Amino acid sequence: MRTRRLPHVSAEAQENIFDTLATLLASGMDLNTALRAIADELKQSSARTVVRAIQSEVEAGSPMWRACERARLASPETVALLRVGEIAGRLPENLAVVAAQQQKRRQFRSKIRSAAAYPAVVLGLAMVVGLGIAWFILPRLATVFSSLRVPLPPLTRALIAVGTFFRTAGPIVVPLFILVVTSLVVASLRIPRWRAAWQGFALRVPGISTLLKQVELARFGFVLGSLLDAGLPVVEALNALAGAIPNRPYRRIAERLRADVADGNSFQKSFARMPELNRYIPSSVQQLIVAGEHSGRLAEAFRRVGEAYEAKVDVSAKNLSAVLEPILLFVVWIGVMLVAIAVILPIYSLTGNILPS
Repeated sequence: MRTRRLPHVSAEAQENIFDTLATLLASGMDLNTALRAIADELKQSSARTVVRAIQSEVEAGSPMWRACERARLASPETVALLRVGEIAGRLPENLAVVAAQQQKRRQFRSKIRSAAAYPAVVLGLAMVVGLGIAWFILPRLATVFSSLRVPLPPLTRALIAVGTFFRTAGPIVVPLFILVVTSLVVASLRIPRWRAAWQGFALRVPGISTLLKQVELARFGFVLGSLLDAGLPVVEALNALAGAIPNRPYRRIAERLRADVADGNSFQKSFARMPELNRYIPSSVQQLIVAGEHSGRLAEAFRRVGEAYEAKVDVSAKNLSAVLEPILLFVVWIGVMLVAIAVILPIYSLTGNILPS
């Protein structure tokens, strides 16, 4: 069935829609009336348009999960939860799980952004100040130093060369530099191959890799635990997890686990067939999952993994900012000192030549 392209709905609006829908259905309201009530009270026009499209499909006889999938309102694990909830008659309960998952996803994203915000702001300001000095101040200093009749130290000569370069090529180089950096950032976010390369690089950077791995393990445990608790089969839960993980290495792990489990293998055998797994999932977590599988408490084991690593994410995010702050300040200080020394040395030499011996 071909449908018109609907607008994108923000993650916060999605969370609000599913949370409100779960509350209305739990109170005894039927699905059509609940969707109509949500659409009437939504202030965001894009969200209102999407909910009304879903309501129209549901009124026409389409299941809720199918309508949400066509409207692109739901991720793969959300679609799976809605489908199982409708089949088992547990739609309000599963909608509450969906809202909790949306909230967790937003929290994970917020923690990564907050950890990266400080270094990004400092580096951005340092680049702006550096470009401003190179474009506006260094050319004038180069003119002054070139007129001095004193031997210049190598650092000052290098500063003059940079100033001369920016005086002649600055109007071209600076906009081109900004364009290239912006293009690289956009490409790393939108081109799958570039995004995968960036994710692989980030997983090898000390400090950042620890935080990213903890976030993915918390997501891994929470999503699988909630999906299994909601009644999804293991294979289907792994399939939904693979579609929900943005980080490529962890997505490939979920896909391989899904294929192995679908072939009849246990988690223990699947883990043993992936020797590189220890780089991404610690052996202690693997043993906890295997123990949960043997005891028939797999969902609880995954929930415990999610809770444990969510607590670690909070600590790592704070520690990362505390560690990066002095490093970034030191780097900025080094840059300022080099410029200051390059300016002061020739002035000191000139003063020594003028003063009587």
